[in-house]
Amino acid sequence: MSNSAKGKIKSEEHLKNLAIARKNIIKKPLTEEHKRNIGISSLGRKHTEESKKKIGISKIGKPRSEETKKKVSESLKGNIPWNKGIKLGKNPEHSKRMKGHIPWNKGKFGYKINKLKKKKKISK
Repeated sequence: MSNSAKGKIKSEEHLKNLAIARKNIIKKPLTEEHKRNIGISSLGRKHTEESKKKIGISKIGKPRSEETKKKVSESLKGNIPWNKGIKLGKNPEHSKRMKGHIPWNKGKFGYKINKLKKKKKISK
């Protein structure tokens, strides 16, 4: 829309005519050659990091179909896990770093134990 036409109030009749004109536009089907040219023009195009994040965010929370789950499962079969062969707790660097460290929950009891203690105190 041109700048001169912006903000002008259009009559009901004019709006109806515009709607009819839009409905009467016939889209021609694309030829096979045109489709091929469109595909070739987008080859090698890469998403930016920003667009990748947006795509990822849009996929969050959408359930996957059973077919998709099977495809993902098949594609991951045969891969070696990243932690295969790594032994836990035997790392000397970790042992040195944690020497003398007191766990945050040492001497504390769980929620249920505290709840039971309170019940006992109340019942006495």
